[in-house]
Amino acid sequence: MSGRTVRERLGSQSLRAGSVRVAVGLAFYGAATYLYLGFAASTLGVVRYADFALFWGLVYGLGLGACLPLEQELSRRVSEAREAGRGSAPIMSTAYRLGGLVVVVLAVVMLVALPLVTHGDLRHAVGLWSAVVTALAGLVAMYISRGRLSGQRRFAAYSAQLGVEGAVRVLACLSLAALAVAQVWVWMLIVPLALLFAVAVTSRARELTPRPEPALPLRELGRSIAAVMVCTVVSQSLVNFGPVVVRLLSGPSQQALAGRFLAAALLARLPIFAFAAVQAVLVPHLVGAVVRGDRRAFVRSLTSVLLPTIGLGLLGVLVCATAGPLLLGLLGRDYQVSQRDLVLLALSVALFLGTLVLQPAAISLAMHWQAAAAWAASAVVFALLCLLPLDPLLAVEVALLVSCACALLLLLLVTGRGLPRLLPGTGSVSQAQR
Repeated sequence: MSGRTVRERLGSQSLRAGSVRVAVGLAFYGAATYLYLGFAASTLGVVRYADFALFWGLVYGLGLGACLPLEQELSRRVSEAREAGRGSAPIMSTAYRLGGLVVVVLAVVMLVALPLVTHGDLRHAVGLWSAVVTALAGLVAMYISRGRLSGQRRFAAYSAQLGVEGAVRVLACLSLAALAVAQVWVWMLIVPLALLFAVAVTSRARELTPRPEPALPLRELGRSIAAVMVCTVVSQSLVNFGPVVVRLLSGPSQQALAGRFLAAALLARLPIFAFAAVQAVLVPHLVGAVVRGDRRAFVRSLTSVLLPTIGLGLLGVLVCATAGPLLLGLLGRDYQVSQRDLVLLALSVALFLGTLVLQPAAISLAMHWQAAAAWAASAVVFALLCLLPLDPLLAVEVALLVSCACALLLLLLVTGRGLPRLLPGTGSVSQAQR
């Protein structure tokens, strides 16, 4: 058996083992999140839950889109440092500085945007701004930490962080539900509390080498993260910002639609939770293949994830088509949407899952800005389709479906253009890459 074949088998085993570790923590985290959102829905009622949906959409739409690049790019850079036997301290120092800037910029953006989505209610806007910015600070800390853990292949610690965050959410929401606390701000503050506690418990540093390392310029890290940020802000906004768009498109008598949309979207997005276990492990393996210039290992890792992802997306569509209305009914009549709405959302999620495989592949090949252009084009498609003269729910659902299909096709083309940079399994990088 050749050395390359042994390396590929070990890499495949490592990919599976790491995915299993992360999946354990992710399964608990996902269950805890749905428990938290379910208790919030039943305790707050559909009107106050619509306000909560606005908070959730801002934090996990715009906020998550801005924070995920920190994990993805840090995972890539820490993986490269690990392959070269270097420590990650200089990378992390620069990452924390950049993360602070991200929080400040988002806080300013929120000052401008929130009065618009709260329809001029200044008191409501100030309270929502405080909750959102606090949660954003927690997200930044969380995703910087996860980038380091992923890049160092410390998947047990990565899984533990997910588990701790989920445990805090469960304990907090059970306490609030038992006390019948119906103040929406209190439920919002569970999010930053869980994030910051999980980071504090699981983010102890562990360097591979004690020797001093040169500092990483802020501009260099910022330039690459800026491209990834375009990708993730658009992609996460597409799947998480829906309640906000529905709220903007709805008339005064339709304000509860945002809460219904969030409930339906959370059900349709269940496959994304399952896939996230693989995504956290995929980047280090793809980066390792790129560093070695091994096209065969790169393609093998990519296809071993892409094919099951397609099946996972189709399974999600089947579940939403058959059992979706019944599952939504568990929350109460106020949260019901049509079967058509659920199927359209599930189809968009199936397409979105494919982009979650191809985007890390494109970034691993250093095709940052090409991937950003693909998502920018998809954002334009989404915005234009939201203007269709349709019911607010249907307009957003159609826009999601078409824009996710656009992103998938463009990212496939970008990844295909990047593959010639690798020689086919020779363990070296092509002259063009050099």
